[in-house]
Amino acid sequence: MATFRKRSNGWQARIQRKGYPGLNKTFPIRKEADSWARNIESQMDNGNFVSRVEAENTTLAELLTRYLKEITPKKKHPSVEIYRIICCITL
Repeated sequence: MATFRKRSNGWQARIQRKGYPGLNKTFPIRKEADSWARNIESQMDNGNFVSRVEAENTTLAELLTRYLKEITPKKKHPSVEIYRIICCITL
């Protein structure tokens, strides 16, 4: 079951379940925090939960750099794609 805590900037919902990473998120109103917590707990109960922590913490520059290292070298003519990615990263 989720726990809720009043914070200076809203309501913090916190979920801790065995076998899953601890999650917390802050919302401006309690109703939104409750809805989010019920949704996440429902996904955990049904076995459909996928942690999005890594995806939310990855920047576009990190993603493009990884693509440049892992995918682009396998292309037949990667030079134009390398140029486009480097231009995007340096902006």
